[in-house]
Amino acid sequence: SGSELRYSLQRCSPEDLEYAESVKQQRREADSGKAAHKSQTLETEWEECVKRIIHSLVGKVSVYGAGKYGKMTVEQIRRQKGIQLMHWWDCNAEILRAEGYSVELPGAVDDSSGIILIAVADGKTVSEIVHTLLDYGAKRERIVTIIRDMGFANKSDMGCWDYERIFADEESQ
Repeated sequence: SGSELRYSLQRCSPEDLEYAESVKQQRREADSGKAAHKSQTLETEWEECVKRIIHSLVGKVSVYGAGKYGKMTVEQIRRQKGIQLMHWWDCNAEILRAEGYSVELPGAVDDSSGIILIAVADGKTVSEIVHTLLDYGAKRERIVTIIRDMGFANKSDMGCWDYERIFADEESQ
């Protein structure tokens, strides 16, 4: 219990206390290093996934999502020849515009929007965005998602799935 631990620590020599503190610090540093590595790995996998999708696209593309992954996706689209970014949507568009990003609030969607990439890394949020886009007039076959679904962590934390995967999952529930 906590009181037993405090009693034990009171009985330690200053050298033992110093050693215990150094071990705690080493563990904290190791844990933060693991978290940073995992985050970096996810970002790398996301970039590779986006590259594969973008490589297969030509023409008009719109992106929904302006967080970390949305910004990475738009950056890659802007570097790719033969792709025209039509819209970049996010529900926090006003805040992002104040930060200098050319992001719009989601609105009416028509064929001129081209393929719509949902650049959001949370499966539940992606599902909500898909339904919002459908309500705004998007066609299912024009929506492509790039999602991280922790439910599939056995093989990889990152998945590259299109809209059919999301709708298949919803229909099975």
